[in-house]
Amino acid sequence: MGKIWNQLRELRSHLAGHFMYDVLKWAVLLGASVMTAAIVRWIQGLRHAPQQDLLGYIILAILVFIALTLCVFSIMLKKRFSEKDSTPTIAPLPEAPPEPEKEAEAAPLKPPPTVDLHGSIENIYFLGASAPYLVNYSVYVKLRITNHGPDEAVITKWYLYISIGETDKVQGNSVDLPANLAIKRPDTNYLLMPQNFRYESLQPDLTKVPLSEPYRKGIPKEGWVRFDPSDYGSAPPVNGAFFIYLEDSLGNVHWITRKPQSYKVDGELIQLPDSPTMSLSSGT
Repeated sequence: MGKIWNQLRELRSHLAGHFMYDVLKWAVLLGASVMTAAIVRWIQGLRHAPQQDLLGYIILAILVFIALTLCVFSIMLKKRFSEKDSTPTIAPLPEAPPEPEKEAEAAPLKPPPTVDLHGSIENIYFLGASAPYLVNYSVYVKLRITNHGPDEAVITKWYLYISIGETDKVQGNSVDLPANLAIKRPDTNYLLMPQNFRYESLQPDLTKVPLSEPYRKGIPKEGWVRFDPSDYGSAPPVNGAFFIYLEDSLGNVHWITRKPQSYKVDGELIQLPDSPTMSLSSGT
């Protein structure tokens, strides 16, 4: 039974975010409604109770379908607005930096910050869950961060901004990484055998770096951060400009940016079964 359940969860992770996922979901609801009407008729037959005509059972199936649909949408809406209410106020995007000549004329040179975090976005994956008129997705970002300043600190706040065009902007908060999520990629050692794959773990979670392991000068840290944008009803902006806002434990603010560019997919996010035989690599 556990193996079947894991297979169903893996199938759902593959279909989530696609049209086929909605088709299967509504087919299951419709099938449950028809089965309910059939079970009622079967019980009435066992009890030798007077049975309704076919129209009565059709009406019963429709009412059950409507009730199940309302339950599904109420759960989704509750999750949507609970996440929206818990979203803290996020600082606005920084303005474009002034030209060096004008900056030198406007103000004297400032001393470099004691904690100076520089970073790059190494990889981005999107994972979405779909429903009619109600779409949400998560953004998984692989980062490489190095401290260029003399002091040590940890990062205490993470926010994501995605800019699409001149005016449309999406923002999201960081959340914990799922433990059983991994990247499935074709194994380059077996190019002639495409059925061979390797699985890379989405670890470590950079939002969980302990205070005992601060960012030290010249020592980079690599890891993943998950963001959940408040962008229901939209497809993931895969070609947008990415801005990641960081605030360290000493109160300094840092930005990691990625210019708009084509989005290349070199793997897919999957939900792994709870199997001790599944081995994961750390990735590059």
